[in-house]
Amino acid sequence: QPEVSHLMNGEFHRFSEGKLLIFLKRLDTEITLLIRDRNGGDQAAETAILL
Repeated sequence: QPEVSHLMNGEFHRFSEGKLLIFLKRLDTEITLLIRDRNGGDQAAETAILL
């Protein structure tokens, strides 16, 4: 169970983003990815992805 050990020790760099999302979905969690312009600009643009 080395994967569990890595997760429990906070070694998230050992996993891809996709793999971490799979783990979270298996735990029946709601995942929201929010993408927005860092600079803010004149027009506020956001994209939210709910998984």
